[in-house]
Amino acid sequence: MPNDPAVWVALLVVVALLIALALWLGRGLRISKDKDGFLVEAKEYRSEKTVDQTISVAKDVEIERARVGDIAGIKGEEVSNISEAKQSIDVFSGGTLKDAQAGDIVGIKQEGKSSGADHGH
Repeated sequence: MPNDPAVWVALLVVVALLIALALWLGRGLRISKDKDGFLVEAKEYRSEKTVDQTISVAKDVEIERARVGDIAGIKGEEVSNISEAKQSIDVFSGGTLKDAQAGDIVGIKQEGKSSGADHGH
């Protein structure tokens, strides 16, 4: 173990920079201690471009002589963060309705009291 305080300060600065970089990149950080000392690891980077960011619902679907409910990419009470999501939503593209009834056909449908809308229900 070094006795020079400058070495410890430099080491702390490097660890602080690693923590800040890992948090800034959104990777997360794992710090652990074992019998050999401390271990600092950042999670492996995954490019967002490699993941399909599209939500696809009822693509090329033909609905004939039927009654269906809502057709929605995302539906629920807690959908306020969706506008920040890096996803595209594809709903009912290429789909057809023949002599059928459907509820709402939407990409995002927020329901419940948190929506702030009164739908007359």
